[in-house]
Amino acid sequence: MSWVAPTGTLNWALERQLFGSFGMGNGGLKANSNWIYKDKDGQLKTIFNDPKYKEVWKYLIELYNDKSLPQQNFSGYEYAQWVADGAKDLVGAFSWVGADYLGSDVKKNFIGINVLEGPNGDKVVNWMDPPTRGISSFIITNKNKHPEQTLKWVDYFYGEEGSKFGTLGIEGETYNMVDGKPVYIDEIANYKGGLQLGAFQYVDNVYGGDYLYVEPLDELRTAIKGTTVAQDILADTAELEKYAPEERWPDFMPTPEESKQTSAIMTDINKYIAEMRVKFITGKLDLDAEWDNYVATLNKMGAEKYVEIKRAQYERYNNVK
Repeated sequence: MSWVAPTGTLNWALERQLFGSFGMGNGGLKANSNWIYKDKDGQLKTIFNDPKYKEVWKYLIELYNDKSLPQQNFSGYEYAQWVADGAKDLVGAFSWVGADYLGSDVKKNFIGINVLEGPNGDKVVNWMDPPTRGISSFIITNKNKHPEQTLKWVDYFYGEEGSKFGTLGIEGETYNMVDGKPVYIDEIANYKGGLQLGAFQYVDNVYGGDYLYVEPLDELRTAIKGTTVAQDILADTAELEKYAPEERWPDFMPTPEESKQTSAIMTDINKYIAEMRVKFITGKLDLDAEWDNYVATLNKMGAEKYVEIKRAQYERYNNVK
């Protein structure tokens, strides 16, 4: 069995989803993206230098050594090749929201797994979004000669009509009403690469930093395709709430100075983590022997300052929510 990702080097999606199986997933998806979680002592901590993260890497090393993680995950795995391998039954497991992303023809070959239980019994669906997905989906530059019209355009997409347009497109062109429900046209529904990619040919193309419109409920998005949420994820939807994270943090609002500091710190840290991840998991470096040096290097890059800033942001967030 191979466990792969559709893009990039190592399966970062899989790694991130494992945080909830190793005691680091109680802040939700945005917390994962910001490398933070709250430990059992109630203290906000960083993931990238935590001993629990080392255990995640040890597990990935096991998967790599028994060839569950194929070499392509480190040299780049193009989507077209990934789909072709899936059609040949060469993909045993992958991380994505639905099996049809590998192509509708092979969807029947997979079942969904909401979350894996870790070695200490941890089982948290830690990639669940907060209600407020992003804090900065657009900006207006000082070169904009029509800010009023720009804001009207943005307001449109945050209204019901704009949200429907951003998701569905135009009635009669990208969807039709059938028994009172919107249904995508055949060109989308039967797209050879799967319905999700089919929709991208027509709609869902107004993205900025985050969705530039209010996303509809999952039930509507699945009804468009003639399915249900359970049919799409091929798993028990009740488990999603049963194993949901304790909190689902948004991106914390930074001050201008915090934003400048964290951007500089994390540019270096993320690059370093990406390099070390490959070296450790492929065996070029010994994880146990080099872990302390890895942590020390992160501290030199500003890891301690970063967690200090995140703790201050979390405190402000708790005081106003």
